[in-house]
Amino acid sequence: FEAGGEPIEGQEAVASVTMNRVKSGLYPKTVCGVVEQKTRSTCQFSWRCNASLRNRQSSRKFDKDIYSRVQRISIRAYFGQLIDNTSSALFFHSIGVSKRAKRSFNTHKMTVQIGRHIFYRT
Repeated sequence: FEAGGEPIEGQEAVASVTMNRVKSGLYPKTVCGVVEQKTRSTCQFSWRCNASLRNRQSSRKFDKDIYSRVQRISIRAYFGQLIDNTSSALFFHSIGVSKRAKRSFNTHKMTVQIGRHIFYRT
């Protein structure tokens, strides 16, 4: 949901952020825990809190190629076989987020922009 329409490098970057959080000790210790985590009422991964995003994605024609690619990336990430192209980022947002949302990243160091996402670390 977060990066299905992104280039492979963007999909790998989102997977890297997820695994960086698992390894950090600052977030839940499992992939599911990281993906399902909320801070106050805000989901760390927007599609978890936004049913309209999930419904819009699930109503689209199933794309076997994207699913297969994301599945391969996920497996490689889980087993530590991805090169982290985010420079250890723990955060990201799409380039289209509001100015208010962007301000919450003012204390973070931008590491890279890949596709439509910007990545940060503390």
